[in-house]
Amino acid sequence: GHDCADPLDCAKVQVAAAPMGEEQPRPPLSELDQEALRNTWVWQRIWSLSATGLRQRIDRARRIALILAIATAILAVAAGQMAGLLTPWGETPGWGKLLNFLAALTAGVGAWFARRTELGSIRTWTTVRAVAEGLKSEIYQCLAGGVADLGAEAGQVLTQRCHRLLQEAHREDPGLERVTLGVTADDKPLPAVRDGASYIEKRVNDQI
Repeated sequence: GHDCADPLDCAKVQVAAAPMGEEQPRPPLSELDQEALRNTWVWQRIWSLSATGLRQRIDRARRIALILAIATAILAVAAGQMAGLLTPWGETPGWGKLLNFLAALTAGVGAWFARRTELGSIRTWTTVRAVAEGLKSEIYQCLAGGVADLGAEAGQVLTQRCHRLLQEAHREDPGLERVTLGVTADDKPLPAVRDGASYIEKRVNDQI
């Protein structure tokens, strides 16, 4: 008794509403459905790897910015101490000026790395990660039989849903695909999900 505008949403409601003790067998997937799953999985891996790479770059920039900030403070203190340091040849103003220059240099480079972790980069990573997780969710639902009642249309509906997800992400960031340039999918296999029980084991339990 659910009113759903999207047939895949109806299928998800039916899977979620099925009693835990009544396993709903999934009919064999057609070759077209399997091809749609494989293609969607390739794109999921690309977006997932892109999100991982983007997060690694953000974390690396943060670490470098922190190290340079510490170096700037040390150099600034050293410059003040060296400015009035007496040696057998007199004061050493040259060393103080050099350390001040190095402090300014590390401060500038550190600021550049800090800009790489600004809100825009975090927002981009969040969106890319959401795309990867959205694609994964659709794939898991399809593997578990969430679109079984759609018959030959299952692969087509899966593809349409994933395209819609990508379109929504592009509306938030029109240049979002730039982060996937040069990224290729790895050889990670499709999740071993074949029914509701394996869906709970592989998907739900992994989220807890």
